[in-house]
Amino acid sequence: NEQYPRVAELPFDSDRKLMTTVNMINLNSDLKVILPCEYSTHRSPVDNIIAIRNQNGLWGYFDIIAEKFILECKYKSVFDFSEGLGCYYDGEVYRYINSDGTPAFEGEFFEAAAFSDGLARVVSVDGVGYIDKTGKFVIHCDYADFDDFHEGLARVSDEQTLGYIGKDGNLKLKLNCDGMFPFKDGLAAIGLNGKIGYIDSDGNLDIAPEYDAPKVEGYEYFRFECGVAPVMKDGKYGFIDKKGELVINPEYDLVLYAIEDIIRVRKDKLYGYITTSGDIITECIFTQAGSFKNGIAKVRDADGKYYFINKEGKELTTERFDDATDFNNGTAFAIKQGTDTWIKITAE
Repeated sequence: NEQYPRVAELPFDSDRKLMTTVNMINLNSDLKVILPCEYSTHRSPVDNIIAIRNQNGLWGYFDIIAEKFILECKYKSVFDFSEGLGCYYDGEVYRYINSDGTPAFEGEFFEAAAFSDGLARVVSVDGVGYIDKTGKFVIHCDYADFDDFHEGLARVSDEQTLGYIGKDGNLKLKLNCDGMFPFKDGLAAIGLNGKIGYIDSDGNLDIAPEYDAPKVEGYEYFRFECGVAPVMKDGKYGFIDKKGELVINPEYDLVLYAIEDIIRVRKDKLYGYITTSGDIITECIFTQAGSFKNGIAKVRDADGKYYFINKEGKELTTERFDDATDFNNGTAFAIKQGTDTWIKITAE
């Protein structure tokens, strides 16, 4: 059976509202410097807050709208904000904070995860299980492994059980399969004899196991986003719809989840974008490509420089950047070429 870690640093992507096509980006060249380059990040802003790391490898949180730290960079690790709360680790215990940097509630945890579906997995002196946003234990869990809640169900396993519990802590589905994955859009992937199928929340097999398990750098990933899910056949990737029908033929070396109805794909080590119906937005010409967020995606060219495009594949500026974050609520950070500072840029 698959082993499920109790601590997961990154929550699943949440649904994002679609925006109309972005036409331009304001560079605001006279805008004051926000951060010196001694700070770096590979994270994306969540609710206007981004995880930032200093040169000593210590993490904190920075509010990109207020342009200030809400948590100084002095912690071993931080989770991305999720459902309005962040979490930091000082090397001994985890603690949760609000978006203004104040403690979310009293409590120190030996293990912890980001909030998902209103609950978070923790291990503390008070027990093992799930807490709510007041820090109160609502489910004490006796399973050897247990995962985040998604759509009211969480996968659990031990030597006798493989299945899903509900928010009352009771076992809702007991399965006989090789492995199982979180629910999304009403379906959850399960492994059967080396193939992947999908069940509904009642345990009915809605999509029979037909395709191989898709993998990205050793990590198996299965879920529906924007009505489609990745599949693999003969070493190539495509997508199926909720009827199990192939909507994008397996022809790509790698695919990532659909976000805002757009999918990142890779061929010959280069990235491009297609729609969920398979229409090409851009050919695979980028050395790196980010997810679309609020109608904007960052891409990296062959020279290692970043810029931004809209959902039509149109460049939003001729400016190139040495580094850049994804957009969040119309705002991103970027380092202009030849400078040593982060500036804030906006879209309209």
